[in-house]
Amino acid sequence: MIIGHSHLITFFEKAIQNGSLSHTYCFAGPEGVGKRAVARHIAALLLKVDEAKLEQHPDFYYAARTANEKTGKLNKDFSVDQVRALRSHLGETSWSGGYQVAILDDAELLNESSGNALLKVLEEPPEKSVIFLLTDNDQKLLPTIRSRAQLFYLNLPSASELTAGLIAAGYQKLAVQEAVMAAGFRPGRAIALLRDRETLAAHLAEVERCRSLVGEPLYTKFKLVDNAFGDKEDAERGRERLQEILDIWINCWREALLQKNQINAGRAWPEGKLAALTGNEMARIIDSFMETKVLLKRNIHPRLLIERAIIPL
Repeated sequence: MIIGHSHLITFFEKAIQNGSLSHTYCFAGPEGVGKRAVARHIAALLLKVDEAKLEQHPDFYYAARTANEKTGKLNKDFSVDQVRALRSHLGETSWSGGYQVAILDDAELLNESSGNALLKVLEEPPEKSVIFLLTDNDQKLLPTIRSRAQLFYLNLPSASELTAGLIAAGYQKLAVQEAVMAAGFRPGRAIALLRDRETLAAHLAEVERCRSLVGEPLYTKFKLVDNAFGDKEDAERGRERLQEILDIWINCWREALLQKNQINAGRAWPEGKLAALTGNEMARIIDSFMETKVLLKRNIHPRLLIERAIIPL
C-alpha cells in the first residue's frame, strides 16, 4: 500500500514510458515513510509483474542485512559477499529480456569494503539494470555511493492524506486516528500498528506516560519510568527498549510542538500540559531526548540518562 508520493510515481511512469531511466536511484526519508513500497511498485512496473509475485521473478533482487548465525541478531552492516551476490545477479542475462531490478535496503550500512564492491556496479552498470538504494539518512551514505545515485527525498504525508488513505483501505476511522498519531505520520508504521492492535495499545500507553511526566514532582517522574528499564539481566534488550521508548517520546513532543505552533490542528495533548512551556523549551526537550538516544549507545548507565532527560519536563 502506498499513501502519498504520487508525483514520484508519476515521474517514474513517464521515465519508463520514455526509456529515460537512470541506473541508480536513492530514496531517502524517515523509517516507515514508504521508500520500500515505492521501490517495489516501480520494480513491478519495470518487470511487468504483479507486485505480490515480485519475489518470484528471476529478474528481481532484494538485499537487506542478514542475521548473525550465532546470535540471531542483525549484522551491523552489509558484507562484501552480499554485494557480490547482488552484482552477480545483475550481471546475468535477463530472464524476460527486459530489465534487471535490485533493491538494497538500509544502504547507509554499507561499510568501506561492501561499498567498494557496490561501486564497481555503479561505475559500470549492466545494460537495462536499475538499482534502488533505500536509506533513512542519505548523509550517512558513503560519499562515493551517494554521488553516483539520483537522489529523491520522500516526505511524510499530511495527517489528512494519511488518514484518508488508511480509511479508504478499509481500516476503521477511530483506529486510524489513533494509529496516525502513534506512528508520527509514517504510513508504514501506521499500517503495522493497525495490523497489531496489541502493539498499538502499548504504543498509546507509552504516549500517555510521556504526557503524564510533565509538571510532576521529581519522585513521581522517577516512579513513572521505573518499569522502562526491563529485565536487569538483559542489559542489551533494556537499551533497545529505551531506544524504542525515546522514539515514541520524541514523536510525542514533536506533536506537542506542532500543536503549540497551531500546525495540524486537532492534536490530542491537553492544553494545560503545554501552557507553561514555550516552543523553544519544547525544542530543547526534543534535542535532549535525541542526545539521550546517542548516549545510550555508549557505556553510560541507562537509568542515569533517562532520569537526566526527564528532569526538565
